[in-house]
Amino acid sequence: MAWRRRDRRGRPRKADKVAKRRAATTTARRVPEVDLGSARLRARKRAVTGREDLEVSGASVLLGHDLIDRAQYDTLGLVTQIHRRSPVWES
Repeated sequence: MAWRRRDRRGRPRKADKVAKRRAATTTARRVPEVDLGSARLRARKRAVTGREDLEVSGASVLLGHDLIDRAQYDTLGLVTQIHRRSPVWES
């Protein structure tokens, strides 16, 4: 008689559950691919900001053309968040 794996209660394991568990763990171990966008979007970003890793916004255009440094760019993001949360500017 062939030896079979058993669960905690002593019952034989079902093969489909083992296969599903194995598939889930291998899927979780895979490194996710980074989506850089379509070629058209990357070309537009490169034309506007000079770089592909920045979104298309006013602050990123200034950063891409080296008119501000990274610290100023991060500060502009913080100021924008504060401005959006402020109830004074809501209309």
